Parts: sequence; structure tokens; C-alpha cells
Amino acid sequence: MNSYYNSFKIWIGLLMLIFLWIGCKNDISEAKIDVTSISTNNQWVRFDSVLYSAKKTHSIKKVFDLKKSSPAFFDLYFSEIIPISQTDSLEFSTQIDTFLNHEKISLLLDTVHIVFPDIEALKQEMNVAMKYYMYYFPGKHAPDFYTIISEFGYQCFIFGTGKKDGIGISLDMFLGEDFPYKKVDPTNPAFSEYLTKNYKRENIVRKSLQVLIEDNFEGFQGNNLLDIMVKEGKILYIIEKLLPDYENSYILEYDDQEMEWCENNELQIWNFFLDKELLFNPSLFDGMRYINPSPNSAGMPDAAPGRTGSYIGWKMVKNFMKKNKNLSLMDLIQHNNSQEIMESYKPARK
Repeated sequence: MNSYYNSFKIWIGLLMLIFLWIGCKNDISEAKIDVTSISTNNQWVRFDSVLYSAKKTHSIKKVFDLKKSSPAFFDLYFSEIIPISQTDSLEFSTQIDTFLNHEKISLLLDTVHIVFPDIEALKQEMNVAMKYYMYYFPGKHAPDFYTIISEFGYQCFIFGTGKKDGIGISLDMFLGEDFPYKKVDPTNPAFSEYLTKNYKRENIVRKSLQVLIEDNFEGFQGNNLLDIMVKEGKILYIIEKLLPDYENSYILEYDDQEMEWCENNELQIWNFFLDKELLFNPSLFDGMRYINPSPNSAGMPDAAPGRTGSYIGWKMVKNFMKKNKNLSLMDLIQHNNSQEIMESYKPARK
């Protein structure tokens, strides 16, 4: 009898190991999607280097060459990003030359050139992310990328080129934590420390993906904070899928301590939103401070970082997608029932 019982236990143990191995194998196959054969077929234009070269050589010929190769970007840059004048005016050449040789612009171009002598590593990182983008969004094209300076006016932005999308990346907004952004304009909230800590090269890929994904939500209108939380959660979830090898703290733009606090206090964050009756309040004035970047979350403990609403939205979407594995990322974007997504969420006690 004992021999039979021991043999039975051995077989049960073996079966459990087999099931565990199969389960792990499935997890691995889901996490390690092979995108190596996908061709992104996109181009990079280092327009900041074109401007730097034009300044050094006192020749703007290459600037005008871009008007032929990338007319949509050329017009956008000189009419919106750096509004010099109408690009077909007689004074345009003189104004570009004056712009490039302005003391502050000249120094800015020099600084960007020093911090970003080449962008090959960035291009490789972005290329991998674009492979995942094309895998998850079949039929879409990877955008072209244009590195620029914007006099600290923009960070990343998306625009149409007539053929496919382009993404502008303003390198002067990624000069690193040590760059004295506060001295540029002490009154500008965009240069607050809790924001500028993420103005570094490592965050370019993540910031670029954000504007690319947000473009799919054009026309979105949320009726309450829950709708906004879920939308932000969808964006974070998709970024996570496009960057499977990156830490969650990078995806959410938290440091390690902020990420740890949210993970350890998820239930308390959720209860806060319930107790304050914020989720279904049609007035978003109070709720948006838990979505917009901020140094903390008002009313929560001092250690609570900002954007806790976005964090909970991300957790909601993750739980929803675990229970709806057949949904594509485009299906997720188009799923407009925020309450249904919320109903799949149950924060764990710690």
C-alpha cells in the first residue's frame, strides 16, 4: 500500500512539473515574440546636425535641400516649431542665417552636438520598438524620425508627411538631468525638477512611443475620471508591449522608490479614489491632478508620486487583457466601455 501511495505521489509530482513546464513555455513564447524578420523601412533625418553644419560652414544649402526631400517637415519646422517667416519669402535665407548665428541658438546647437555626437544606439533601440509596433499593428507603417532643436518649445510630436507619419524629436529637451533647464526660464512649469529628471537620452524612445500611440486616441472624449484613467492605462500597456525588455519604472517614468511605493500601496490608492468618489464625477478638475504629471498625489501620503490615476488605469488594463487574451491592441484602443475594464480589476492586499 505504501509503495503504491509513494508511486502515486511521484506521478503526481511529475505531472505537476510537466504542467508547470508547459505553462512556463507558454509564458516565454508570449513574452519573447520574434520580430527579427520585420522590416521597419523608415528613415532618420538629423536636422539638428544640418543646422549645426550650416552654422559652422555659413552655408544654408543643405537646409534648403531638405525642402525638396521632406517638404512637409520643412514647412512645419519653420512655420510652427521655429516660426521664422514664410518659407517662400525673399527674406527667408537671411532670417535663417540670423537665427543660426544668434548667440543662444549657436550655443544650443553646440550643446546638442556634444551630448548627441551620434544617435546610432538610439536608432537601434527605436528600430526594435518599431518592429514590435508593426507586429502588434499590422498594416501600419513605422514613422520617419526627425531630430531637431526647438528652443525648448517641444519634446516629441507627430505630424503627417502626406505618405506616412513623421515624429519630431527635440534633442534640446533630452540633454540630461545635469542640464540647467531651470535657468532657461525659472517661471516655466515645464522645467520643474519632477519633469526635467526625465529629460534624458534614455527616455527618447518611450516619449516618442507615447505620441505615436496617443495619435490613435484622437477625438477621445472622456466623461469622467475613470474614462481618463483607462485611456492612460491603455497607452501605458501598449508602451509596455512595445518595450518588453524594459522595467515597469521606465514605462511609467517613475524612479525605483516611486514604483515600489505604488506596488506596495495599490489597494490604498484604489480605496482613495473610491472614498473620494472621484471615478464617476463628471467634473474632472479634481481628478486630473492624479493624471497630469505632478511631484505628488494630493491627499495621499507624502511618498505617493504623481500620476497615481494613470498607474491604477494601467493595472486595470493589464488585468482586463489577462482575461481577454484574444483582443488585439487595436481592439483594446477601440474598447470604449471603461466600466467593464474596471470590473475586471481587483487590487491585491499586501
